[in-house]
Amino acid sequence: MVKQPAKRRDKFDEILGIDSWRKTYSETNSLIKAAQSRIAVLESALGPLRDQVAVLPEKSELLRKAGEEKQQVVELFKGQQSRLEQLEAKVLEYDRNAQAIKDFNVEIDKLEERIANGREKIAHQNSLICDSEKARQVVVETQAGKNAYELAAKRLTDLRLQERQQRLLEQEKVTLERI
Repeated sequence: MVKQPAKRRDKFDEILGIDSWRKTYSETNSLIKAAQSRIAVLESALGPLRDQVAVLPEKSELLRKAGEEKQQVVELFKGQQSRLEQLEAKVLEYDRNAQAIKDFNVEIDKLEERIANGREKIAHQNSLICDSEKARQVVVETQAGKNAYELAAKRLTDLRLQERQQRLLEQEKVTLERI
């Protein structure tokens, strides 16, 4: 005979055949307790998720608005980007024009220098022309004197020739007289 109540109950249950039921009941009871604790954990985790789900439409609306704002910003950016490209093209054109103006200014400076040199040459040539006009005037004015000089030189040459011939004749005369 078993004197301990727990062992007696186990023996009695074994005789009646309810030991497997009691064993199943105790295991099921532990499973129920585990399930209940798991449900409690899930319910505690479900609370914040419910709060998130409650905020979800609001967040969804914020996300939609943010998407619209992003689209507006992207369109604004594209507009500014194209404006920037246009401005860069204009700046490049202005730079080319400025360089062309600088090149033209250099050419103008060269031409002005050439004009100044040309004016100096023209002034020099004008002074030469003036000098030559004066010389021509002097030649015209002295043409009569030159003609007279040439005539006198010719006459002098003729006289010298005559004088030579006269000397020759005199020498011949002297030689003829001596003979």
